Amino acid sequence: MRISALLSMSCLFVIGGAWAQETPPQLVARSLAAHGTGWVSGDVADWIATGKLTYFTVDGPQAAVDVQLMRKGRSQVQRIVRQPGGEIRQGSDGDRTWDSLGGRFASLAQGNALAFIESQTVRSVQSLLNYAGERLSLSDLREDGGRQVIEARDTEGRTTSYFIDARSALITRLEFVVGESRNAFSQAPIPVVESWVFSDFRQVEGLLTPFRIERYRAGIKVEEMQFDSVSYNAAVKDDVFKP
Repeated sequence: MRISALLSMSCLFVIGGAWAQETPPQLVARSLAAHGTGWVSGDVADWIATGKLTYFTVDGPQAAVDVQLMRKGRSQVQRIVRQPGGEIRQGSDGDRTWDSLGGRFASLAQGNALAFIESQTVRSVQSLLNYAGERLSLSDLREDGGRQVIEARDTEGRTTSYFIDARSALITRLEFVVGESRNAFSQAPIPVVESWVFSDFRQVEGLLTPFRIERYRAGIKVEEMQFDSVSYNAAVKDDVFKP
């Protein structure tokens, strides 16, 4: 019983082909070392990423469009998607959120737009790496094919699961529940899970940075951002965070 209790409270990681015990804070500390300590040291004030955004349907990928992603501090984010019919802006200035078209039709961010904003702010990889400052409570969930899954709960009760590669300690996925559906036969509730998958990691100014971010909802791929450039400490102004 004592061994079982210890295992339930700790994560497992691989050393020399064998699994060893590791608590969630220890695992996050190892992950921070892998990603770069600049994420929590205050050395990174803001960043800009540019590239292509591709939407997906059941028929596969659709046409790719230009995308620019800007972040500043803990809560400011702006994604500008340049579509033929006008710019789509999804973001937050830290106090309010929005989902707008061409700066003309703006509404409070909900659904897909709100999930995107949260994935970049309160549920982001950087939020987990700075879990102490964010006052997140960590717990061990399970081992998943060479990745350890831990859960972070914030002070507002939001929970996010993070998948951390056992060998590299990189955070390769995060997911959270955005709603629920019903089983077609039993009508039992089924959680609808939003997942963000990170890959194509590259060193940028000492920070391992994912250049590909794929988005899934209920296991179905809905979009992919592929960046061609990422710049840190780009002197992003506060006035860019607006509808």
